[in-house]
Amino acid sequence: MDPNLTNFFDDHWRKSLEDHESASILPQLETFGPYFNGKKGRVLDLGSGRGQHALWFARHGWHADAFDLSSVAVEHLQKVATFWKRFYPEGSVEARVADVGVTDLTRQYDAITLFNLSHYFSVEKWRELVDRCRDHTVSGGVHLLHIHLDSECASVIRQIHNVYPPMFFREEEICGQYRDWEVLESRLENDLAPTPVGPQPHRLLWLVVRKP
Repeated sequence: MDPNLTNFFDDHWRKSLEDHESASILPQLETFGPYFNGKKGRVLDLGSGRGQHALWFARHGWHADAFDLSSVAVEHLQKVATFWKRFYPEGSVEARVADVGVTDLTRQYDAITLFNLSHYFSVEKWRELVDRCRDHTVSGGVHLLHIHLDSECASVIRQIHNVYPPMFFREEEICGQYRDWEVLESRLENDLAPTPVGPQPHRLLWLVVRKP
């Protein structure tokens, strides 16, 4: 693990958890929930952070494996998951500290979430990660991705994130790895990224794909 990146995320989550004590469910999961509601299986939440995605799945009876680089985030998720277990006994969350870029996957999954991860990987490392996830997804399994796309302000964003300058991909680079999967939904969104010269337009991709 890169100690600089580990410290960066530990500091990030320590501050975030001080500002937001609870792990609220992100509205995006309610939006994409119909692809998963009514089903029960095992989901892998990569870069799980404080666990909104893993907890959402557990609430709906899934068993979630949650991997994150930050021990601060993982310890928080473990505590919250234990508390929630009494209300949603059919689901579960197994959280552990792991470098998702190199961690071996030992299970087959019915769903995998890759939220806000791609910009921490080189093109080669991202392709390796996606290929590994594809190999460990059952037939009919679903991937849910949230990707920061390349944009005109990308170089400025890299300058302000000097600890670990992000890498941004083009839409076709992301979708190309899933050209043999069924696209259930592909949605582009515009966002405003903070920069030294003020908020700048930045594009995001939501992608839901299913393995044949």
